[in-house]
Formats: sequence, C-alpha cells, structure tokens
Amino acid sequence: MLVTHTDIDGIGSAAAYIRLGLRGGRYAVRFTEPEDLPVTLEEIWDLYGDRVGRLVITDLAPNIGNYERIGVILRAFRDRGARVEWYDHHEWDQGVLKHLTDFASIRVDRSTCATGVVASSFETRDGFIEELVSAVCSIDLWRFHDPLSPWLLRLSIYRKDDLWRSIMLKTLVRADSLGGVIEWGRQYIEKIFDKEIRLYNYYRDRAWITAVDGIRLASLVKRHREISTSQLAHYILSISGSDIALIINPRGPLSLRSRRCDVRIIAVGLGGGGHRPAAGAYMRIPLLYRILYRVGLEGALHRYVVSRVSRVIRATGCVRIDNSTNG
Repeated sequence: MLVTHTDIDGIGSAAAYIRLGLRGGRYAVRFTEPEDLPVTLEEIWDLYGDRVGRLVITDLAPNIGNYERIGVILRAFRDRGARVEWYDHHEWDQGVLKHLTDFASIRVDRSTCATGVVASSFETRDGFIEELVSAVCSIDLWRFHDPLSPWLLRLSIYRKDDLWRSIMLKTLVRADSLGGVIEWGRQYIEKIFDKEIRLYNYYRDRAWITAVDGIRLASLVKRHREISTSQLAHYILSISGSDIALIINPRGPLSLRSRRCDVRIIAVGLGGGGHRPAAGAYMRIPLLYRILYRVGLEGALHRYVVSRVSRVIRATGCVRIDNSTNG
C-alpha cells in the first residue's frame, strides 16, 4: 500500500517506488494531503488492517497538530507485522521525526524532491528515472531548469481527481521515456494551455496587494484547475513585484511562494509546512465566508484569510532565503 501526495511529486515518487521497489509487483495507492494523512491512514486500517504487509508514505510531512495521531496508527500497522517506510523532502521538526522513527523507517532529504529521495534509496536506476527526477524536482523545488517540466506539470493537472492521478501514475510506471509521456499527453496539454493563457488575464486583475510591515503580499482566490498554483504564483510575483504570493483555495488549502522570504516559517505558523520558497497550510474557513463566496461575494473570504496570514507574517517577518538552495 502506497500513500502519497496529490501533486506531481507525489505521483512521481510513487511511480519511482513502484518501478524500483516493487518491480512489477501488486500495489494499491491512496492520494492525500498532509492535513488529511491521519484520516487516510485510518481508512486504510479499517479496510485492510493486518493484510497490509508494506505501508509506504511518500512526499508527505506530518503537521505539528497531527503527528501523534499518525504515530498511533503507524504503531498499529507495525504491531500487526507491516513494514512501514516513509520518504520525504520537506523540513521536519526534529521532535516529530524522532517520535515517528519509532514506528517507521524514515528517509528525509531536503536537497531533492520526494521523487529524488525515493530514487536515491535504491541502487538500481535507469534513464527514465533520471529524467523523471530532473523534471519533477524542477517543478516541485521551484527551479524550472528542466525543459520538460512545464509540460509534465500541465499534464499532471489536466484533471485534479484521483482517477487522473492514477492514470498518470500507471503511465509513468510503464513509460520508456519522459518524452514519450509528454507526446502521449500532448492533446491534454494543448487543451489546458489554451485555457491557462486566458486565465492569466483573469487573475491579473484580481490580485490584492497588501503591505505587511514593509513586506509586500500579493494574494488571490484561485477558482480554476486549468492553471497550476506554482505557475500562477510565479506570474503574480512577477507582475506585482511582491515579496510573497498567497494563493487561496476556497476549501481551505493555502499556498505560499516567494523568491525572497522563507515562507515555510509562515506556513508552520499557520499549522502547515513545506520548503523555504514554496510552502502551504490548511485554514478552516468559517461557514459564513464559504457561503458568501458561493453567492459571489469573494471579498469577505479573501479579507478573512489575508488578515490571518498577515498576523503570522508580522510575527515572523521576512527571513531571507538563499536562492542558490531550495531546502
């Protein structure tokens, strides 16, 4: 059983593990978000219990608020004879890492993406895995150095549901080359690219700029799946000259991006985590603001989220990051 993140690094790291660690063996995959990890593990326990011989978690870091619950579940799997492996590249609290190491074999490497962490854990590598690691890390670490990464990113978000993630995963597991994957997905990439171009103009006029103790925060509420959060944040930072981009999902997930400030510190202050240039958290949006959003009054929800994020930014300030590193 594999449990992985919903983004391209989650899909890529699961594909790398299946290719290198299972070598054609049977597997099942669950996609989830960090804040939902305890619930997902509990559901797996309820469905399979002691039938899980190996539990593999990739591209997911526990939040401070849920790690003890995760530990209880992992202990149950371990005590029933399951081998628990965890591969990640986010920055972990050392106390959390020490606690969960009692129940799982954990490998954390902040120098690469989760796909790279999995790949480096096995002696056997092939040309496709090298291509996959390069393209996925280019996206996930916000480097954008690999020419195939923009195409792979767009392909991964053609549909944001588990069915499409499963199709992407199986395609990556069976592929001979990443170029072949891109060629297979060209029709989907072209469809989403046309919509993406139109959406840049839509969001350009909807970004809010907020000054927070001298820090320039650009924020917007993201309504469309046809444009990735990372690309949208990059665009908003570029046109606004801001220090931090905040992308708000009306359901509660928040994404923070910056070329200058360590946004992981801000995300941790909101109960989340991530990397210095790219991080995220989950905020419980009160019912009132969700209702107002649904009837077209987006501003109330936007103001509520920005006010809470601004309070954390005031407390943390802008801790400068070294753009030559990505941890």
